[in-house]
Amino acid sequence: AVIIREKYNAGLFIGGEAYTAIRTAEEIQQTKELPKEDSLSYGGRPYVNEYGWPIILSINPQLIGKWLPLILGVFSFIIFYIIINKINKETRGLASLFLILSPAYIYLYSTPTKYSITAFLLLLGTYFMIKNKEKTGIIIYCAMGFFSIITLILTTIIYSYLSYKKKKNTPA
Repeated sequence: AVIIREKYNAGLFIGGEAYTAIRTAEEIQQTKELPKEDSLSYGGRPYVNEYGWPIILSINPQLIGKWLPLILGVFSFIIFYIIINKINKETRGLASLFLILSPAYIYLYSTPTKYSITAFLLLLGTYFMIKNKEKTGIIIYCAMGFFSIITLILTTIIYSYLSYKKKKNTPA
């Protein structure tokens, strides 16, 4: 999708959220400080988004905005394949094919939105949890809060429930 966008659409991004992230990153790059207000949003209002993604993009907004989602998509696919291989070897090929052909996956990893890195961190944290490296997994899950606080809250609720269920089913 990145190559098609580059060739046929002059490298333009899809969706308004991508442009908001790039604009915020450029503001951080120029002013060297985090924005407190979004002046272009309906005449100005307080900035209420997470700062993690714009800070990463602020290193070089146009270059990182084009290529980091693609790189994260490749690594996410590899981690997904490893996770599925660990859970159910018979379905790893089909599950991976469905993932890579799904419109949500294609969109997620072809636009510079905070959800590409959030999904990558979620998969990476899950990989470490499956490998019984819970402390590393929890640290990675907590890092998601810099990019999407809602995803962090949902992950915490699910992790807490599964931990409780596992503890309840384990004989003392």
